[in-house]
Amino acid sequence: MFWIADAKYGNAISRLESRTTNLVTRLESDQWRKAIMLVPSLQNRKIPLKPNFFNVPSVVKSLRSSYDEVDLEVIGELQDLVISKKNDLNNLDLKSVVLEKSDFSGSNLANSILENSSLKYSSFTNSNFRNTYLNNSFLEHVDFTNSEFQGAVLNDSNMEGCILAKAKLLGAKLENVNLSNSDLSSCNLHLSNLKGAKLHNSNLSQSNLVGVDFENAEGLDKANLSYAKYNSLHIDLSELPLYNEVAVKLCEKLSIENKNMDPLFHDDCIQEILKDFELTYGPPTKFPAGFDPKSHKMVDVSELLATIKARKY
Repeated sequence: MFWIADAKYGNAISRLESRTTNLVTRLESDQWRKAIMLVPSLQNRKIPLKPNFFNVPSVVKSLRSSYDEVDLEVIGELQDLVISKKNDLNNLDLKSVVLEKSDFSGSNLANSILENSSLKYSSFTNSNFRNTYLNNSFLEHVDFTNSEFQGAVLNDSNMEGCILAKAKLLGAKLENVNLSNSDLSSCNLHLSNLKGAKLHNSNLSQSNLVGVDFENAEGLDKANLSYAKYNSLHIDLSELPLYNEVAVKLCEKLSIENKNMDPLFHDDCIQEILKDFELTYGPPTKFPAGFDPKSHKMVDVSELLATIKARKY
């Protein structure tokens, strides 16, 4: 029985290695973009458990497909090939790809499909995920610092322990995402959808939460929301240049007086509060029932804009 299992295992390994070698060759050609989309299927191809002559249970398991497993060496080899192309991975179908525990900083994955993928413990700082599909993915403890996710879809993904500091997620879809213990400080989430998201012990301090939908979100009351910006009323920022002009004058006035600062302006100045608005409108931020933003030291932009328009400097 061992020899049957060993032959089965050997044939499977041989086929996988042959296909991997062929793919490596194709990646060196002008048709590499088409070839690289085969990476996920090879990474996820299962082979029989390697039988051990002196271990009868291993032989039995090797003959049963229910014990088949992926080849970690092949996964790593193919992952290294993806890293070599990280600057040009936009508009690709890479569903179920494995890109774990590696440095992908500066990657361009805009408009690509990575749903059901695993990027755990990797670094994707300063990367482009605009309009990328990352739903149902494993993104635990990934460093996404200063990355772009405008219009990205991350629904139902596990992002526990992620670093999203200074990331841009304007209009991103994050329904039912687990963001517990994650760092989203100074993050721009303008008009994003976080319905049902888990936010236990997350850091959203100084983030832009204008127009965000937190309906049925869990753990928001346990998150750090200090000086995060939200809006209690619908706002129209079509007059933003006017606001900025007034804000500059206000900053000059505050720098001269440097005292008796209106508590409404507890950021450095209004300019700082308004600078990260890239869209010109926002429906009211929608919080879970019973949530009080003021008790979390959040800044109501609706009040700020009304105050700026009412004052003359």
